[in-house]
Amino acid sequence: MRYVLEHQHDIDLFGLTPGDIKELLTHILTNNVFQFGTQVYRQKIGLAMGNRLAPPLAILYMYDFEKRAILQSSDRPLLYFRYVDDTVALFPSHVNLGEYLDRLNTL
Repeated sequence: MRYVLEHQHDIDLFGLTPGDIKELLTHILTNNVFQFGTQVYRQKIGLAMGNRLAPPLAILYMYDFEKRAILQSSDRPLLYFRYVDDTVALFPSHVNLGEYLDRLNTL
């Protein structure tokens, strides 16, 4: 929601207010359903595969995570690319990747 408020003048909200968007997101995320065979289930944690909201939310999450975890780290990668939620990184040889991943996983 913070990103909508920060960038509401840069994006087309199609006449919706930030409050409208928050209400819609809350409804979608609490009524997230999927079908397996003939049975319909409600997703309790996360988003069901195929949900159209999943890619933009993954991008927003990863953007925020990168700012907190990677860009502020003293052991920053030499090269870092991301597509949605897949990443490729190249680190200096002195970085202990096991410790680095452990630190990221604590976030």
